[in-house]
Amino acid sequence: MVLEASLDDTLWSAVADGVRQCVNGSRSLFFTPGTKLNEPESLWATRTISHDELLPYTDYYCDQDVWEIEGRKKGLLRSGLVLTGQDTVDETTFRKTEWFNDYLRPLDIKNLMTAGFNKGRKTSGDPDFYLSIYGSVSSEPFSQIACETYKRLVPHIQNGLQLRGNFIALENRNRTIEGLLDSFTDAVLLLDEYGNIIETNAVADRLLATSESLSLIGGQLVVRRNDEQQKLRQAIRNATRVGRAFNGDEARSSQVYISRLNSSRPYSATVHPLPRSRYCFSKFAAAVVYVLDPDKSCTRGLTGLAAFFGLQPSETALCRHLIHGKSLIEAADILSITQGTARQRLKSIFRKTDTHSQSALLRLMLTYR
Repeated sequence: MVLEASLDDTLWSAVADGVRQCVNGSRSLFFTPGTKLNEPESLWATRTISHDELLPYTDYYCDQDVWEIEGRKKGLLRSGLVLTGQDTVDETTFRKTEWFNDYLRPLDIKNLMTAGFNKGRKTSGDPDFYLSIYGSVSSEPFSQIACETYKRLVPHIQNGLQLRGNFIALENRNRTIEGLLDSFTDAVLLLDEYGNIIETNAVADRLLATSESLSLIGGQLVVRRNDEQQKLRQAIRNATRVGRAFNGDEARSSQVYISRLNSSRPYSATVHPLPRSRYCFSKFAAAVVYVLDPDKSCTRGLTGLAAFFGLQPSETALCRHLIHGKSLIEAADILSITQGTARQRLKSIFRKTDTHSQSALLRLMLTYR
């Protein structure tokens, strides 16, 4: 159930209820401290406490929660640690609090057993989540046996929450990838090491949907004419082979012209290997294909390059002068910077683009024009 819950937040209430039954609790709650109900990426899951019963807690009583307040003072709020309400505050003091008398008692809650969990692999700082099991006003404090039972379940729950965090991060990353790809004014297609298309931008989607010369068949880019198809396949094979063991000086792009039925001006498809580094859109991408439609009027420049590799504005300005044929010294003079500063910026550009010479950098930049 925990693995299924990592993919579906609606199942965490079943996980909480399963733990409750294992330790003979009366109520259970999975929650993200410091958040409101239904906040993005927060977790509030229970089968035994209603939405209306939780609202007073998030609106006010979270600041009166003596279990959390005293537990933090004593350094007990740590990921993986199982503790009870009695570990944080003695019962005499607890029974006099607003927290117990005004909030917990009407819910028939007196005893607590809880554990903290993290969404990642961090081991310090306050937990990101708690799974709390509660006992009724008439119940005895949770026994040592119940605590030991809960401790055996904690690693499995922690693994499930880490998986949940990984899936959320992947979803967010994919949304970022889509936004960056759509910032390009030409069609962009990312390929894996086998030449399969794994991501396209909006321009590429429109092109594939309307073009009589290009199509997507079996996950691969297909050209109408056989001779052009052979050239494109060879260019993709060369690029993906380099992409698997990327060296900036080997990163030569290939250009293939694709004829069209309704225009005398062919598409220009540029295939370029991608470095396997943190600057790539996807760690699975081995090559990128840019398809330029000469009949479309669009403004191009270095915007795509800067977005793709995370270049700073000062680095983009230096690239702009280099691509226009200026030497590094000439570019430094135009930008009113020292030659040393220009060299430092160029080194930063080399590092971000995984190139090692100006010639390799220029070849790479030309594919973004």
